[in-house]
Amino acid sequence: MAVKGTYLIIAGIGGIFLWSGIKGKSVTSVVRLLIGGQDPSTAATTNQIAGTDYSSLANVVTGQSGLNPKANIPGGAVPVTSGTPNQNQAIARTLLAVSHPTWAVGQEWQDLVSLWNRESGWSNVADTRVSGLDPPDASVFAYGIAQARPYSKYPRLGWPKDKGGVSDVISQITWGIAYIANTYGDPSSAWAHETSNGWY
Repeated sequence: MAVKGTYLIIAGIGGIFLWSGIKGKSVTSVVRLLIGGQDPSTAATTNQIAGTDYSSLANVVTGQSGLNPKANIPGGAVPVTSGTPNQNQAIARTLLAVSHPTWAVGQEWQDLVSLWNRESGWSNVADTRVSGLDPPDASVFAYGIAQARPYSKYPRLGWPKDKGGVSDVISQITWGIAYIANTYGDPSSAWAHETSNGWY
């Protein structure tokens, strides 16, 4: 999709600051439209995706070397608690544009998509207690898009509701990006480990 206009994402102390160069369109509107696969320069600003509020994309806390895996979204932000696999992938690409731009394109992106397709189907509520890989009453289980095991590796907002979280998409993806960077270096290496061992 050819998108007209200017989009700027800047990582700074305390958050990601988004600016839209599309006249008359807020950052939230532009992000919603991009996630929905629409050209923000021509679409109406009132379009939304299944009622999901993506405004918290502008409030993810970052660390000096990229996304902070234990950061919680600041007060006043609206957690993204649901989304289709395509919407969750669009959020991941937006976050990667800040911390690891080369992962948002080409083979690295394809391998990340494959990795989290296999692990969770890009579902923020994927739960090994439900899939049968762990007992229903297990205290240690894998959860969410990145399948953190245990679930408590995520910031609290990414935890399942029965453990005090809200299954926040951004918290889960942020943790997953940092985990891959710190453990494997890049998504292609993580995917290679997954295909060889069945886990990453």
